[in-house]
Amino acid sequence: MRNPWQPWDLMDSGEFDLKRMARNAIDRADGNLVEISFEYVATDDLIKYVSER
Repeated sequence: MRNPWQPWDLMDSGEFDLKRMARNAIDRADGNLVEISFEYVATDDLIKYVSER
């Protein structure tokens, strides 16, 4: 089962969109208040993935 928090799944499907990622993350938070800063969306894993492409 894939980890729904892996943004590269969206990149592979051609749907990489930071706003959509943020909305999806909020939707997955089960109603809890989640603060998302776009400055931190690019995790080390995402940066590594992009640099290896």
